[in-house]
Order: sequence, then C-alpha cells, then structure tokens
Amino acid sequence: MIAQFLRFAALLTLIANNTLYQLFLESRYVRSTEVVAVAGQEITQISQPEQIQNGADDSGLFESGVFDSLGDVLTGLNNHWI
Repeated sequence: MIAQFLRFAALLTLIANNTLYQLFLESRYVRSTEVVAVAGQEITQISQPEQIQNGADDSGLFESGVFDSLGDVLTGLNNHWI
C-alpha cells in the first residue's frame, strides 16, 4: 500500500513540477537563454578585431611572443650573472 502511494506520489509530483514550469518559468527561461546567446555573440564580435589587430591567434601559450619574452628574460639573467 505504501509502495503504491509513493509510486503515484512521485508521478504526481513530476506532473505538477512540469506544469508549474510551463506556466510560470518557461517563457523567462527562453528569454534568458536568448539574451545570453546574443551577449556571447557580441563578445565574440568585439574580441575578434582585437585579435586581428594584435596578430594573435588561438595558440595560447605556444605563441612565439611568449617564448621570445621568456628567452629575453633568461638571457638578461644569464648576462647579469656572468
């Protein structure tokens, strides 16, 4: 008897949860998702010209500029100690 009650209580809870979501939250969720997507596109568009101007690409730490800078620092330290 208790097992049947729990089975149907869980089912009714799922149905009620879905109905409440559709009535009160679904439209807000869809609008929020659209706003986030548009903001992400705007950020991408804004950051692209900077990457092109600076000659940067998506190589991250493997850019030659990073290693050149580290090499200059090490050369400077080496010259300082000798």
